[in-house]
Amino acid sequence: MGEADDDRDPWYAEAQAMGDALGPRDFDVANAAELPHELSHHAIAADEDDDFDQQFDEWWDYLFDGDDQCLLLAIGASCDEGVLLPWDMRAVRLQTLPDERLAQLHWIFNSCPRHVLVHVANAVYWLVRSERSRRRGHPHWSPSMALPPVPAYEIELSFKPIRSWPKHWP
Repeated sequence: MGEADDDRDPWYAEAQAMGDALGPRDFDVANAAELPHELSHHAIAADEDDDFDQQFDEWWDYLFDGDDQCLLLAIGASCDEGVLLPWDMRAVRLQTLPDERLAQLHWIFNSCPRHVLVHVANAVYWLVRSERSRRRGHPHWSPSMALPPVPAYEIELSFKPIRSWPKHWP
C-alpha cells in the first residue's frame, strides 16, 4: 500500500503506532516527570487529597482501556511542556480529531477533578513524547505529517496462484 492509497485517519494511525511501541522506558519517563512550578498548587491539593492515588489510577486506567490510544494523543496535543493549554489553543491543535474522541476528551476534562487532571495530563504528555522520540526520532507530531507505516499484522496477504504445474506427477 503506497502513501497515495493510505486513507487511514492520522489520529488513529499514530495512536496505533504509539500503542504498539509503548515500552517500560516510556512509562518510567512519565512517572519521573514532575509538575511544572506554575502548577505547584495542584501538587499541594494532591498531597492533601486522601483519594488522589486511587483517582489518578482510575483515570489512568480509563485512558488505556480499549485498543486505541487516541485519547492519549489528544491529551498530549492539548499540552505544552506538560501544562494544559487554554481552550482556544487546544481547539486549533485538535481541529482534526474525530468527533467521538473529541467528545470523550471534553468529558474527561469536565469530569476529572482538576488536580488529578493536571497530573494525568502531565504524565500523558511525557509518555507520548518519550515514545514518539524513540519511534520517530523527534517528539513532534501533527496530523499533517506522514502516516506511520501499516503494522505488519494488518497487511493483507494476497493469494498468488501457482504459475506452472509441476512437471512430474507421482
